[in-house]
Amino acid sequence: MKEKLTLLIPLKYNDGTTVDRAVIQEIYDDLFVLCKGWTIEGEVTGAYQMETGAKKVERSVKISVVLERSDVPELKRLVQEIALLLGQECIYFERMPSTIEFIRAKQKRGKSAQDRPHKK
Repeated sequence: MKEKLTLLIPLKYNDGTTVDRAVIQEIYDDLFVLCKGWTIEGEVTGAYQMETGAKKVERSVKISVVLERSDVPELKRLVQEIALLLGQECIYFERMPSTIEFIRAKQKRGKSAQDRPHKK
């Protein structure tokens, strides 16, 4: 059974330094290898209480992935590695009940989707 999971990947280190674009791309690549795809839902702002009790407000990129339930532990391991890479105490990891389907294009009369003209 497939599950949808959402991650928030911080765009700055805790010291305020911007995470290099190459590091973010490496995270996207690692997620793609494991999940066979991802969706960037945009940038979001959120607040988190650090272990010290301090309030931390940061910008993150919201990423959704879909994978088999049996692969969730591997995704959790990857997210732990991402947290270490970015120097984070933790990474937001949302797992909600959902029904996931990938609907394939239906071919008509022997023509593939690529052969048909596209409407503008």
